[in-house]
Amino acid sequence: MIETIDKYHEQDKRMGQGDFFVAGAGATFSQGLPTPRCGKIAPRPSPCRGVEGARCDLERQEAEPPPSFFSSPFFAVLLLVLQVALLLSCTREIRYTEDEIRGFSPEAKEHIRNGEIAFFMAPEEVRFAIGSPTDIWVLPPTSDGKERVQWIYKKWGGAITTNLVFVGNRLMEITSNDQNLKRR
Repeated sequence: MIETIDKYHEQDKRMGQGDFFVAGAGATFSQGLPTPRCGKIAPRPSPCRGVEGARCDLERQEAEPPPSFFSSPFFAVLLLVLQVALLLSCTREIRYTEDEIRGFSPEAKEHIRNGEIAFFMAPEEVRFAIGSPTDIWVLPPTSDGKERVQWIYKKWGGAITTNLVFVGNRLMEITSNDQNLKRR
């Protein structure tokens, strides 16, 4: 016979057995002994979870492990962004059109088409050959009054750097740790 917990709780108090209650809905009593359907008996007044000495034997379930980082949606988005960045870093940049380099010398055109730099190139030729610099610094003039400008190219957050110094509008110094920089 299934009866409510409250009715038997009052009966247990009268019989001196009010120290325990049944946690969970649908509990039943058989012959005055608690036999909960959920199998959870705990000291009054706390539920089973987190109570020292609580008995929750019958309904032991393995908790699912928390989702790993690699199965999270964040990882999927991160992976997609990295793939796009990698793809874009492999594409060839269009730095010029044939009309733009028409007036340059044949030697300068060859350097530009090959993506290489050489001493005595003009700043516009260098820009067409390897692209725009990350930074441009105006340096103090030479002792004979010629203008000095430094172009700085940075890759990978500054780990790979190329410094070019133009004196009097011609490339005079090349300092680089870029293994892929083509120079003549």
